[in-house]
Amino acid sequence: METVNQWKDIIYNTFRDMGTKMAEVLPNLIGAILVLLLGWIITKITIYILKRVFKLDIGNIPPNEVEKYMQQVINKMKKAPVVDETTGDYNI
Repeated sequence: METVNQWKDIIYNTFRDMGTKMAEVLPNLIGAILVLLLGWIITKITIYILKRVFKLDIGNIPPNEVEKYMQQVINKMKKAPVVDETTGDYNI
């Protein structure tokens, strides 16, 4: 019976020590997570503000001419059927 009590005390002490160590580390872990979240939020806010302040034209195309440019590119990329007059081949 004495051995069982010794094992019980050993296991109890081990878990108590582990719990104590976790309790010591937990505030540091929570603090690190809060610092990471705060940095992420500040980064997102900064990027949002910079995008609103500096409106850059991508490819040096003004925003009101983007649709026109896209239609030009689409029309240029469309395949037009071509008939070779010497052989009569039809190429799409």
